[in-house]
Amino acid sequence: MTVGLARERGLEVDEHWASEQSRFTVRHVRGQKNLIEQGAGLIGGPLEAGYALAALHADERPADETTKALVMYLLRTHSWDGSWRIGLPHRPPLEDSDFAATALAIHGLQLYDHDDFRDVVGNRVKYATTWLAEAETRTLDDEVFRLMGLKWAGGNKRLISAAEKALIAKQRDDGGWAQLDERESDAFATGQTLVALHQEGGVAVDDEVYQRGVSFLLQTQRGNGSWFVESRDYPGRPVNRYFESGFPHKNSQFISYAGTCWATSALIMAATAN
Repeated sequence: MTVGLARERGLEVDEHWASEQSRFTVRHVRGQKNLIEQGAGLIGGPLEAGYALAALHADERPADETTKALVMYLLRTHSWDGSWRIGLPHRPPLEDSDFAATALAIHGLQLYDHDDFRDVVGNRVKYATTWLAEAETRTLDDEVFRLMGLKWAGGNKRLISAAEKALIAKQRDDGGWAQLDERESDAFATGQTLVALHQEGGVAVDDEVYQRGVSFLLQTQRGNGSWFVESRDYPGRPVNRYFESGFPHKNSQFISYAGTCWATSALIMAATAN
Protein backbone atom coordinates (compact mmCIF):
# COMPACT_ATOMS: atom_id res chain seq x y z
CA MET A 1 0.00 0.00 0.00
CA THR A 2 2.88 2.35 0.78
CA VAL A 3 4.62 1.52 -2.48
CA GLY A 4 1.35 2.01 -4.34
CA LEU A 5 1.01 5.47 -2.81
CA ALA A 6 4.59 6.30 -3.83
CA ARG A 7 3.89 5.18 -7.40
CA GLU A 8 0.65 7.18 -7.47
CA ARG A 9 2.54 10.31 -6.35
CA GLY A 10 5.14 9.93 -9.09
CA LEU A 11 7.99 8.50 -7.04
CA GLU A 12 10.26 5.78 -8.42
CA VAL A 13 9.59 2.32 -6.97
CA ASP A 14 11.06 -1.14 -7.42
CA GLU A 15 8.31 -2.64 -9.57
CA HIS A 16 9.69 -6.18 -9.41
CA TRP A 17 9.70 -6.16 -5.62
CA ALA A 18 6.28 -4.50 -5.45
CA SER A 19 4.74 -7.07 -7.78
CA GLU A 20 6.27 -9.92 -5.80
CA GLN A 21 4.34 -8.76 -2.75
CA SER A 22 1.02 -8.99 -4.58
CA ARG A 23 2.03 -12.28 -6.24
CA PHE A 24 2.62 -13.69 -2.75
CA THR A 25 -0.91 -12.67 -1.76
CA VAL A 26 -2.38 -14.25 -4.90
CA ARG A 27 -0.51 -17.52 -4.30
CA HIS A 28 -1.66 -17.56 -0.68
CA VAL A 29 -5.32 -17.10 -1.63
CA ARG A 30 -5.30 -19.48 -4.59
CA GLY A 31 -3.75 -22.18 -2.43
CA GLN A 32 -6.89 -22.37 -0.31
CA LYS A 33 -9.45 -20.71 -2.58
CA ASN A 34 -12.27 -23.16 -1.86
CA LEU A 35 -11.92 -22.70 1.89
CA ILE A 36 -11.76 -18.92 1.58
CA GLU A 37 -14.92 -18.80 -0.52
CA GLN A 38 -16.68 -20.63 2.29
CA GLY A 39 -15.54 -18.12 4.91
CA ALA A 40 -12.57 -20.08 6.30
CA GLY A 41 -8.84 -20.47 5.73
CA LEU A 42 -7.61 -17.01 6.78
CA ILE A 43 -6.05 -16.88 10.25
CA GLY A 44 -6.29 -13.08 10.28
CA GLY A 45 -9.97 -13.24 9.39
CA PRO A 46 -11.72 -10.29 7.69
CA LEU A 47 -8.81 -8.01 8.62
CA GLU A 48 -6.50 -10.16 6.51
CA ALA A 49 -8.98 -10.26 3.64
CA GLY A 50 -9.50 -6.50 3.72
CA TYR A 51 -5.79 -5.75 3.78
CA ALA A 52 -5.22 -8.26 0.97
CA LEU A 53 -7.77 -6.53 -1.27
CA ALA A 54 -6.31 -3.11 -0.47
CA ALA A 55 -2.81 -4.34 -1.25
CA LEU A 56 -3.82 -5.96 -4.54
CA HIS A 57 -5.58 -2.77 -5.58
CA ALA A 58 -2.52 -0.72 -4.64
CA ASP A 59 -0.52 -2.88 -7.06
CA GLU A 60 -3.16 -2.20 -9.73
CA ARG A 61 -4.36 -5.80 -9.90
CA PRO A 62 -7.64 -6.16 -11.83
CA ALA A 63 -10.63 -8.02 -10.44
CA ASP A 64 -10.27 -11.79 -10.94
CA GLU A 65 -11.02 -15.10 -9.22
CA THR A 66 -8.64 -14.24 -6.39
CA THR A 67 -10.36 -10.98 -5.51
CA LYS A 68 -13.75 -12.64 -5.97
CA ALA A 69 -12.83 -15.32 -3.43
CA LEU A 70 -11.82 -12.62 -0.92
CA VAL A 71 -15.06 -10.72 -1.49
CA MET A 72 -17.05 -13.91 -0.94
CA TYR A 73 -15.09 -14.48 2.27
CA LEU A 74 -16.03 -11.04 3.56
CA LEU A 75 -19.70 -11.52 2.72
CA ARG A 76 -19.75 -14.85 4.54
CA THR A 77 -17.98 -13.52 7.66
CA HIS A 78 -20.09 -10.39 8.16
CA SER A 79 -21.33 -10.40 11.77
CA TRP A 80 -24.96 -10.04 12.79
CA ASP A 81 -24.30 -6.64 14.42
CA GLY A 82 -22.94 -5.11 11.20
CA SER A 83 -19.23 -5.40 12.03
CA TRP A 84 -16.47 -7.59 10.76
CA ARG A 85 -14.38 -9.17 13.52
CA ILE A 86 -10.65 -9.79 13.41
CA GLY A 87 -9.34 -13.34 13.48
CA LEU A 88 -7.60 -14.88 16.46
CA PRO A 89 -5.20 -14.58 18.15
CA HIS A 90 -5.17 -10.85 18.83
CA ARG A 91 -1.82 -9.21 18.06
CA PRO A 92 -1.99 -5.56 19.12
CA PRO A 93 -1.84 -3.08 17.58
CA LEU A 94 -1.78 -4.44 14.04
CA GLU A 95 -4.39 -7.17 14.56
CA ASP A 96 -6.46 -5.98 17.49
CA SER A 97 -9.26 -3.80 16.15
CA ASP A 98 -12.71 -4.76 14.94
CA PHE A 99 -12.92 -1.18 13.66
CA ALA A 100 -9.93 -1.91 11.41
CA ALA A 101 -11.47 -5.17 10.21
CA THR A 102 -14.80 -3.47 9.50
CA ALA A 103 -13.31 -0.44 7.74
CA LEU A 104 -10.95 -2.53 5.62
CA ALA A 105 -13.77 -4.92 4.71
CA ILE A 106 -15.88 -1.98 3.53
CA HIS A 107 -12.92 -0.65 1.56
CA GLY A 108 -12.10 -4.00 -0.01
CA LEU A 109 -15.69 -4.62 -1.08
CA GLN A 110 -15.78 -1.21 -2.74
CA LEU A 111 -12.39 -1.55 -4.45
CA TYR A 112 -13.42 -4.82 -6.11
CA ASP A 113 -17.05 -4.25 -7.02
CA HIS A 114 -17.89 -7.61 -8.62
CA ASP A 115 -21.21 -7.55 -10.51
CA ASP A 116 -22.37 -10.78 -8.82
CA PHE A 117 -22.46 -9.12 -5.39
CA ARG A 118 -23.20 -5.43 -6.10
CA ASP A 119 -26.65 -5.25 -4.49
CA VAL A 120 -25.60 -7.31 -1.49
CA VAL A 121 -22.45 -5.22 -0.92
CA GLY A 122 -24.40 -1.97 -0.83
CA ASN A 123 -26.66 -3.25 1.92
CA ARG A 124 -23.76 -4.68 3.93
CA VAL A 125 -21.87 -1.39 3.78
CA LYS A 126 -24.88 0.53 5.10
CA TYR A 127 -25.23 -1.95 7.96
CA ALA A 128 -21.52 -1.70 8.80
CA THR A 129 -21.61 2.09 8.73
CA THR A 130 -24.17 2.09 11.54
CA TRP A 131 -21.91 -0.14 13.63
CA LEU A 132 -18.88 2.12 13.03
CA ALA A 133 -20.86 5.15 14.15
CA GLU A 134 -22.28 3.59 17.32
CA ALA A 135 -19.64 1.18 18.66
CA GLU A 136 -17.32 2.25 21.46
CA THR A 137 -13.63 2.70 20.67
CA ARG A 138 -10.84 1.40 22.94
CA THR A 139 -7.63 2.43 21.21
CA LEU A 140 -6.24 5.00 18.79
CA ASP A 141 -6.28 2.30 16.09
CA ASP A 142 -10.04 2.00 16.63
CA GLU A 143 -10.46 5.75 16.21
CA VAL A 144 -8.26 5.90 13.10
CA PHE A 145 -10.26 3.20 11.36
CA ARG A 146 -13.58 4.63 12.51
CA LEU A 147 -12.68 7.78 10.56
CA MET A 148 -11.43 5.81 7.56
CA GLY A 149 -14.42 3.46 7.52
CA LEU A 150 -17.01 6.23 7.81
CA LYS A 151 -15.35 8.13 4.98
CA TRP A 152 -15.02 5.08 2.72
CA ALA A 153 -18.65 4.18 3.35
CA GLY A 154 -19.85 7.69 2.55
CA GLY A 155 -21.06 8.16 6.11
CA ASN A 156 -22.65 11.15 7.78
CA LYS A 157 -20.45 14.28 7.42
CA ARG A 158 -21.12 15.30 11.02
CA LEU A 159 -19.88 11.93 12.29
CA ILE A 160 -16.80 12.09 10.05
CA SER A 161 -16.01 15.57 11.36
CA ALA A 162 -16.42 14.38 14.95
CA ALA A 163 -14.08 11.42 14.32
CA GLU A 164 -11.50 13.79 12.82
CA LYS A 165 -11.67 16.14 15.79
CA ALA A 166 -11.32 13.25 18.23
CA LEU A 167 -8.05 12.22 16.55
CA ILE A 168 -6.66 15.74 16.46
CA ALA A 169 -7.42 16.11 20.18
CA LYS A 170 -5.13 13.15 20.94
CA GLN A 171 -2.01 14.73 19.44
CA ARG A 172 0.75 14.91 22.06
CA ASP A 173 3.00 17.84 22.93
CA ASP A 174 5.81 16.13 20.98
CA GLY A 175 3.68 16.24 17.82
CA GLY A 176 3.07 12.50 17.74
CA TRP A 177 0.28 10.14 18.69
CA ALA A 178 0.32 7.07 20.96
CA GLN A 179 -1.41 3.73 20.51
CA LEU A 180 -2.76 3.88 24.08
CA ASP A 181 -2.99 6.73 26.59
CA GLU A 182 -0.36 5.12 28.82
CA ARG A 183 2.19 4.62 26.02
CA GLU A 184 4.62 7.03 24.39
CA SER A 185 4.14 8.47 20.91
CA ASP A 186 5.41 6.24 18.09
CA ALA A 187 5.61 6.02 14.31
CA PHE A 188 2.81 3.47 13.96
CA ALA A 189 0.24 5.62 15.76
CA THR A 190 1.52 8.89 14.31
CA GLY A 191 1.85 7.71 10.72
CA GLN A 192 -1.56 6.07 10.51
CA THR A 193 -3.24 9.06 12.16
CA LEU A 194 -1.68 11.50 9.72
CA VAL A 195 -2.71 9.33 6.77
CA ALA A 196 -6.28 9.14 8.06
CA LEU A 197 -6.51 12.86 8.81
CA HIS A 198 -5.21 13.84 5.38
CA GLN A 199 -6.83 11.23 3.14
CA GLU A 200 -10.14 10.81 4.92
CA GLY A 201 -10.44 13.82 7.22
CA GLY A 202 -9.33 16.53 4.86
CA VAL A 203 -6.49 17.94 7.01
CA ALA A 204 -4.04 19.64 4.63
CA VAL A 205 -0.39 18.65 4.82
CA ASP A 206 0.57 22.27 5.52
CA ASP A 207 -1.81 22.39 8.49
CA GLU A 208 -0.05 22.89 11.83
CA VAL A 209 -1.40 19.57 13.13
CA TYR A 210 0.05 17.67 10.18
CA GLN A 211 3.36 19.52 10.23
CA ARG A 212 3.86 18.81 13.93
CA GLY A 213 3.32 15.13 13.19
CA VAL A 214 5.83 15.28 10.33
CA SER A 215 8.39 16.86 12.66
CA PHE A 216 7.91 14.04 15.14
CA LEU A 217 8.49 11.45 12.42
CA LEU A 218 11.59 13.18 11.10
CA GLN A 219 13.04 13.41 14.59
CA THR A 220 12.44 9.74 15.41
CA GLN A 221 13.54 8.12 12.15
CA ARG A 222 16.59 5.90 12.57
CA GLY A 223 19.75 6.25 10.51
CA ASN A 224 18.88 3.11 8.50
CA GLY A 225 15.65 4.73 7.32
CA SER A 226 13.33 2.75 9.60
CA TRP A 227 11.34 3.66 12.69
CA PHE A 228 11.40 1.63 15.89
CA VAL A 229 8.02 0.67 17.35
CA GLU A 230 8.08 -1.45 20.49
CA SER A 231 6.24 -4.76 20.22
CA ARG A 232 3.17 -5.20 22.39
CA ASP A 233 3.40 -8.99 22.17
CA TYR A 234 2.62 -10.83 25.39
CA PRO A 235 5.79 -11.09 27.52
CA GLY A 236 6.93 -14.66 27.99
CA ARG A 237 4.37 -16.14 25.61
CA PRO A 238 4.62 -14.52 22.18
CA VAL A 239 1.82 -15.22 19.71
CA ASN A 240 4.29 -16.10 16.96
CA ARG A 241 7.61 -17.86 17.27
CA TYR A 242 10.38 -15.38 16.49
CA PHE A 243 12.21 -15.59 13.19
CA GLU A 244 14.51 -13.12 11.51
CA SER A 245 13.02 -11.27 8.52
CA GLY A 246 15.99 -9.02 7.85
CA PHE A 247 14.17 -5.88 8.95
CA PRO A 248 15.78 -4.03 11.88
CA HIS A 249 14.68 -4.09 15.53
CA LYS A 250 14.78 -7.81 16.38
CA ASN A 251 11.70 -8.86 18.41
CA SER A 252 9.94 -5.64 17.40
CA GLN A 253 10.74 -5.91 13.70
CA PHE A 254 7.26 -6.73 12.42
CA ILE A 255 5.40 -3.92 14.16
CA SER A 256 8.32 -1.62 13.31
CA TYR A 257 7.88 -2.61 9.66
CA ALA A 258 4.19 -1.66 9.82
CA GLY A 259 5.02 1.57 11.65
CA THR A 260 7.65 2.39 9.04
CA CYS A 261 5.07 1.89 6.28
CA TRP A 262 2.57 4.25 7.95
CA ALA A 263 5.27 6.84 8.67
CA THR A 264 6.61 6.66 5.11
CA SER A 265 3.10 7.09 3.70
CA ALA A 266 2.57 10.20 5.82
CA LEU A 267 5.87 11.68 4.63
CA ILE A 268 5.12 10.82 1.00
CA MET A 269 1.92 12.83 1.28
CA ALA A 270 3.78 15.77 2.80
CA ALA A 271 6.57 15.68 0.20
CA THR A 272 4.34 15.38 -2.87
CA ALA A 273 1.51 17.77 -2.00
CA ASN A 274 0.43 20.00 -4.89
